[in-house]
Amino acid sequence: MLPRREIAREPNLHLLRVTVEKTQPFRVRRLIAGVRNVVLFLVALFAVGAIRTRNITVPDGGSLWRKWRHISERGAQYSLLFVGSSRVEHHFIPEQFDAVLKEQGHSVKSFNFGQDGMFPPESFYVLRKLLEHTSVRPRWVVIDLMEFTPVLPKNEYGERAVMWHDWHHSWRTLQFVAASQVPFSERMDAAFYHAGLLVRRTVGVGEGQAPLQLQLKLVQPRKSPTITHAGYGPLDARPLSPEEAGKFRTGLASLQSSTRQIEMPAPYRAELEEIVALVRRHGAVPVFVVAPVCNTEQRFKDWPPADVAQFSYDHPETYPTLYLPEQRYDAEHLDAAGAKEFTRIFAAEFADWLKRK
Repeated sequence: MLPRREIAREPNLHLLRVTVEKTQPFRVRRLIAGVRNVVLFLVALFAVGAIRTRNITVPDGGSLWRKWRHISERGAQYSLLFVGSSRVEHHFIPEQFDAVLKEQGHSVKSFNFGQDGMFPPESFYVLRKLLEHTSVRPRWVVIDLMEFTPVLPKNEYGERAVMWHDWHHSWRTLQFVAASQVPFSERMDAAFYHAGLLVRRTVGVGEGQAPLQLQLKLVQPRKSPTITHAGYGPLDARPLSPEEAGKFRTGLASLQSSTRQIEMPAPYRAELEEIVALVRRHGAVPVFVVAPVCNTEQRFKDWPPADVAQFSYDHPETYPTLYLPEQRYDAEHLDAAGAKEFTRIFAAEFADWLKRK
């Protein structure tokens, strides 16, 4: 092509016109091609990540992983699962529960799949994964009913936070955030936070290291873990600290005097209804339990529906032995002696409920 100055002096003026007409579409085509390549790259990245992460269950290692491995290998032997937070892990003693049910003529073998800090929606993600597993066929699923808490305390960007951010639970959480009453700026911050975790999980950021190490034989495969007490984790007896004792007394007084009932957010109710339907589709009966806590956050005025069983123990006037300070690990948890009393009461009421059915 002639230099611009020489083209200007060229008597054949149509050459300049043709050159301009061809240069502009060429630049547009280059731009379109660049955008196309970026889009194809992102699509390929997400597709490979989706394939890589479609079988993600729980992060490798830790208490949650040990329970997952155990239930994956021995799930067929359990007819009842307890699923939830520390209020499940440290409160329900499967061996004691099974013994009480056996005395009442019911053959039940239960497993405690509780985990510290496993609040909804993480607990619902784990429950879905449990029910998807071919070896897990419980007759009953006892679910920890508590407030919707989409952020793990002190673990906002950890593996467990990434784990449950699949499309369904991320979308439900974003609906919950949008419906919340917090300031708009806080809702936007929360929306970007959860969207970022969804991208991390979908793309599979950090998911390649462990399988690559196994392929290269840099590490040995983990052995199947040993689970004691069918998943129950006792909390040792200890005197309440002055701070915890104060929180316990304040919470207890609030429970005894408050008539407060909470309007359940619509996204949370929709999620609970899906969980109920899912458990039933898998041939099990959902049972919700409110632990003997010292707050009113679980007193929903529009839950449960008439056809859903729920046992609520956040009533110290009805269950005074569950609110003895000497059987408290802290304001929200029972120690081992309190867990025995709680398991005894729940097992007796559960057996009575089975008889009525």
